[in-house]
Amino acid sequence: MERVSRLLRNEFIFIVYSFVLVVLVVSRPSSVLEFPEYIDWRTIASLAGLILISKGFQLSGYFDWFARRSLTRISSERNLALGLVGTAAFLSTFLTNDVGLILVVPLTMSYSKYLKNDLGKVIIFEAIGANVGSSVSPIGNPQNIFIYRFMDVPFHKFFLKMLPVGVIMGGILVSFIYFSTSSTEMEFRTRLENGGTDRRLFLVSFLSLILFIVTMELNLETFSVFPLMILFLIIERKVIFESNWMLLLLFIVFFLDSSMLSREEWVKNLFDSTHSLSAGKIYSLSILVSQVMSNVPAAILISHFTDRWVPLAIGVNVGGNGLVIASLANIIAIRLSRRRDLLVKFHFYSIPFMAISFLLISFFVIPIFK
Repeated sequence: MERVSRLLRNEFIFIVYSFVLVVLVVSRPSSVLEFPEYIDWRTIASLAGLILISKGFQLSGYFDWFARRSLTRISSERNLALGLVGTAAFLSTFLTNDVGLILVVPLTMSYSKYLKNDLGKVIIFEAIGANVGSSVSPIGNPQNIFIYRFMDVPFHKFFLKMLPVGVIMGGILVSFIYFSTSSTEMEFRTRLENGGTDRRLFLVSFLSLILFIVTMELNLETFSVFPLMILFLIIERKVIFESNWMLLLLFIVFFLDSSMLSREEWVKNLFDSTHSLSAGKIYSLSILVSQVMSNVPAAILISHFTDRWVPLAIGVNVGGNGLVIASLANIIAIRLSRRRDLLVKFHFYSIPFMAISFLLISFFVIPIFK
């Protein structure tokens, strides 16, 4: 019974979307034969490679070492929050937001053992920071990876278009941290301990990341995942066995659900007018749908009805900072913290953050794409 309860808690989103898939299949059984066509295999290959590389970075221990080394000199809660949230945002830009949180949230929890301060608020800002940092990068989060591959957007073009969004949301986040945290000195219970590092694994992961980005730009990612797996199997097999493959499986379910829903008559009627919508309306619709079904399936679903990738990308990235279910990163942060009280507290900061971001980006960024 305990095992079932743990499964429901840890894989709740996967179970819900799998249930939706079962319902859709029952209503149209013949669709099973079309499943391979519903999945964008280039996106799946890109995500698989990045999952492997991200796990390699994590197991190398160097990000943990860097964070500990840089943050031991920080004395106030505000500076600690800025340092940790900045680290989460930085890692999320070059890896993915879930990986940034997988690295930073456990580190924050380890600080909790040494500090008398309550760092729950910091973890909430780390989730928002991971969403902000990942928003500017085509490989920063699953929805960006999908849009980047599905819409065939050049790497540099995606980055430049999304940069103003990241800057605006980053400025809002810094303001939130500044006014929500204390500048008083923190009290350490004991000294921080440093973990081990694996230089070879770090270098292999770093070079693999550069080469894998090149293969994605050349549309060769589907051919490079298998050699990448062989490489990590030789260097460090833990990378293979400890990677978050459930994320990949969840993404496949997202593709199947979204593709099947897009073929439902009532959904077609609901979204058919999307082709003629202005950039502002696509942006607003993307935010709204993200609150209902999370920003990854929202991006996949709406992409069936519009080729205007910029307002779509902006919308699903801004929308990830609303309700906790709007982004997988939010759920990952809460789950890693093992603090259920943060589920309610999260919305106290995330909803105002999304509202302010929505208004400022609507005023300063969206008009550019009309």
